[in-house]
Amino acid sequence: PVGKRRSALTSAIGRVLLHWANGLPYDDTAARIHAALREHAHRQGRGLSVEDGMMAAICATHNARLATRNVSDFDFLPVPLVNPWEVENRPS
Repeated sequence: PVGKRRSALTSAIGRVLLHWANGLPYDDTAARIHAALREHAHRQGRGLSVEDGMMAAICATHNARLATRNVSDFDFLPVPLVNPWEVENRPS
């Protein structure tokens, strides 16, 4: 609904999109981290798709949290996660 919370969230999203308009690159550093994450997944007996591994590696490269609704696809990796659909993660 229209109100302070909506305005604050819209403003925050705008700032994030402006800052990251071009996205974060999958560069040589991310590729090396991706390889390490795939090895980690293998040691854990878990599967890691190429796309999920790339996203996790990009986040790890930039010390960013990975935002996902599918936390269980990443919870075994040494990458901080946030589920934007969980109540405790919503702005107050």
